Amino acid sequence: MNRGVEPSLREPGEWLRSGNHLPEFMRDFHDQKELFKALQEVVERRNEKPNSYTEGLTWIAAHVYTVDVFLWVLAKHGYTLQRSRQRLRFADITEFVGASTERWRANAAEVLGLAFQKARKDGSSQIDRPGDPNA
Repeated sequence: MNRGVEPSLREPGEWLRSGNHLPEFMRDFHDQKELFKALQEVVERRNEKPNSYTEGLTWIAAHVYTVDVFLWVLAKHGYTLQRSRQRLRFADITEFVGASTERWRANAAEVLGLAFQKARKDGSSQIDRPGDPNA
């Protein structure tokens, strides 16, 4: 137990495992994935500039580091992220993530649609999957 900590206080382990140290919009794993996919679009725009420090950063690596390392360690030491109390017109995080998710879905649907069209045109019942050794 830390010196100066009241003995009646509980250890933070259960609280950390519950995910309650995260902002509400990040408590579900799937919502976290959507957030970091949206952030990847920001990274990709930055990578278009020369000497980008985000080059090679993937949304998966950013997700794992941020949630499983950075925010976990902060929470273990008593810190959490919270929405600003400033009275400003902040952008809505759910709109940001939702718009990105729709772009990802539209792109995936287009790619799948093109693959199905090609398979039909070729008379094949198989769809080519890049990198699939059985294709």
